[in-house]
Amino acid sequence: MSLLIEAARFVHRCCRHRFWEGPGPRAGRLRGPALEDPLVQLSAVIILGIGAQWLASAIRLPSILLLLVAGFIAGPATGLLDPKGLFGDVFAPFISLAVGIILFEGGLSLRFSELPDIRRVLLQLLTVGVLVTWVTSALAAYFILDFDPTVAALMGAILVVTGPTVLGPMLRYIRPSGPVSPILKWEGILIDPIGAILAVIVYEVVSSGALEEATLVVVMNVFYLIIGDVVIGVIGALIMVWVLKHELIPEELHNPVSLMLVVAVLNVADLFQDEGGLMAVTVMGVILANQKWITVHHIIEFKENLRTLLISTLFILLSAGLTRQHIASMHWGEAFGFVAVLIFAIRPLSVVLSTIRTTLSWRERLFLAWMAPRGIVAASVSSIFAIRLIFKGIEGADEMIPVTFLVIVVTVALYGLTAPILARVLKIAETSAQGVLFVGAQHFSRDLGKALVRQNIPVMFIDRNSDYVNGARLDGLRCYLGEVTEEGVADKLELTGIGRLLALTPSDDVNSLASLRFEEVFGRSEIYQLPTASEGEESEGPSRDTRFRGRSAFDVSLSNRGLAQRLSQGFVVKTTKLSNRYDYAMFQQTHGQKAIPLFIFSPTGQMTIVVADQPPAPKPGDTIISLAPTM
Repeated sequence: MSLLIEAARFVHRCCRHRFWEGPGPRAGRLRGPALEDPLVQLSAVIILGIGAQWLASAIRLPSILLLLVAGFIAGPATGLLDPKGLFGDVFAPFISLAVGIILFEGGLSLRFSELPDIRRVLLQLLTVGVLVTWVTSALAAYFILDFDPTVAALMGAILVVTGPTVLGPMLRYIRPSGPVSPILKWEGILIDPIGAILAVIVYEVVSSGALEEATLVVVMNVFYLIIGDVVIGVIGALIMVWVLKHELIPEELHNPVSLMLVVAVLNVADLFQDEGGLMAVTVMGVILANQKWITVHHIIEFKENLRTLLISTLFILLSAGLTRQHIASMHWGEAFGFVAVLIFAIRPLSVVLSTIRTTLSWRERLFLAWMAPRGIVAASVSSIFAIRLIFKGIEGADEMIPVTFLVIVVTVALYGLTAPILARVLKIAETSAQGVLFVGAQHFSRDLGKALVRQNIPVMFIDRNSDYVNGARLDGLRCYLGEVTEEGVADKLELTGIGRLLALTPSDDVNSLASLRFEEVFGRSEIYQLPTASEGEESEGPSRDTRFRGRSAFDVSLSNRGLAQRLSQGFVVKTTKLSNRYDYAMFQQTHGQKAIPLFIFSPTGQMTIVVADQPPAPKPGDTIISLAPTM
């Protein structure tokens, strides 16, 4: 937190004119010509947002917490940012547009192949769970927070949503096994547009007054949801597929045109139903992610980067939009009581009723009941509807925003800190993801795989050569027969315990394509491939762009050509335990300085894949798997 404060002070000191505002209701806030410059404020949003994300990744905290703190410092604490003054009437539309793009990116991460095992639970969470959460949250807001019935009903609808932008990083860190991870991922992404549309319906119902009009409002909104939003999303996806399949636009415009279509779908759907664009773009993303006609990997990568920027911007702006009056007027005891009821009563009740007659174990149900962090959609929707209710003169509407932010902070902090521990206690988390997915099942790869299995490391192979695949299976190794470059191949593999990829095929291009395909599955730092022949040579020509390949494994001399030469000379895969008497220097001396370490295991079993740009330094007590000449 101190670093964020210093960042805000640094930006402030960069301003040419600065001083503290004098006595009055805004006393103690930083003001001045430079601070009121829109360029300075926009720059501060980006600096604080990306800086908070960077710091959060370094100290392994949920980024949303630091973003909220940074926004609070820049807004109510110092007065550096005034989002409403900066954006004016376009503030709410900007929020809706940004959230739509974020949900589209979320839809791109959903795979139909995950549905057969989770379909029943997911459907009940999106129906029974939504209804239970809405009603009980509204009642809690009415009785605990003493909200107006209209505000309480809207508050309940808004808190139906969870936070996929928070859940995603948590799930990647925890790596829960079984159906828990896909259930939470699908629920988090689909429930956000459902919650936003539910909030719209509630708002229009309470605004209509008469029972007959309220019934008509509900029927029409459900009709628009099913016929309008979903159909518009499907049409948008089909248009993008058709345009890209027929190569009607140059490759450098693929991402801009995809963004243009997302924005168009969002706005067209909003014409039919307020906030309906959120459902339309989510559907559009899901359809694009699961179609087989075109590859969307480059679009996914672009949208992930854009999502990071938008999330950083939105949380800074929304939290900076809080005022000291909001904070001072909130009844903290009742607010914390309300959050406690959400966490310890409402979410568990929703999960219990939604998992009736399902095959989930009690451990999996308990973990689902303990995972419902709120995120960007809750913050943005509460801000939008609070503005509308305040305009209508409804008492207590301005209290929705600070309460929602308190819910976000507490749920993210509590779930983020305790969920990994709970997953380990319940034994539904992978205790280790050291396993290796080998691309290429030739003899050398299989020898490596067998050596790793003897060290209790899970392995899996993928190859299109049926002879290699059969050989791997005869050796007792898991293997998938297919093309590593085919769309959706990662969803067809059982990757429990697998956290790294090692591409060892004879083709550098296939290895690079495999690395790109699985980068989003394992993360760039856990993608490895054989070095290219040029890496160990001086070359005056252009070097290959390392952005489009994995990390070079083992040694620069161990390209496909170098590997083939050594295997022809009788080099074999060896496993060696080092000790004080037989250290690494003696090991190399024994093999004439020709042995190449491939994997190093610490005494605790932690595995390291040797990379070409970091010389290995095994210690006594370590175990080495190497490619060494026969003695």
